[in-house]
Amino acid sequence: MAAGPADRAALLCAAGGGDADALSIGDVDRTIWGWLTALFDGPQEAVMTCEECGEGVEFALPAGFALPARSELGDGLHVPYGGARYPVRFPRLSDIRGGNLARTALSKDAPWGDPAFEAAAQAALLEADPALQVDLKLECAACGAVQVQPLDVAGFAWARIEQAARRVVQEVAKLARAFGWSEAELTAMTPARRAIWLAELGE
Repeated sequence: MAAGPADRAALLCAAGGGDADALSIGDVDRTIWGWLTALFDGPQEAVMTCEECGEGVEFALPAGFALPARSELGDGLHVPYGGARYPVRFPRLSDIRGGNLARTALSKDAPWGDPAFEAAAQAALLEADPALQVDLKLECAACGAVQVQPLDVAGFAWARIEQAARRVVQEVAKLARAFGWSEAELTAMTPARRAIWLAELGE
């Protein structure tokens, strides 16, 4: 069974040394991003789909790009509303059910049915932890549409890992055909050493 977005985020967080069950979503994303940038230095390149024409929009986040830190260091905050102060916990991956955030898990007694309170709580959470929603402004080269899309950190990292894995497979296949080395021998080589031998092939 294919892993869903939350499962992938948990796996990537664990790879970065974090425990997704104990961390807020913002902290999970910061853990994943820190691990990804340590693994692949330099600009982080990716492709998103244009919402207008469906073409791929290439973009790169510069080297040194980091997710913003949160200002509230505890488990949550209090949202003043209607003369009361409601405790609201930072969301976790376990709070996402069926693709939607279970708001009652963040605060059992808060008036989530009131759109004004929901907006106030969302604004307070984003102010306390801006990493919960990092928006990217992108322009499509094909149709010229300018759009704002949220950065899906786990999806970005997963695609980056898949891209790197495909590249290793391609390198191993080329060198195995050319020199007769085994897969084990080739994967044991450092990327720099494989690059030297690929250069001999004119790659």
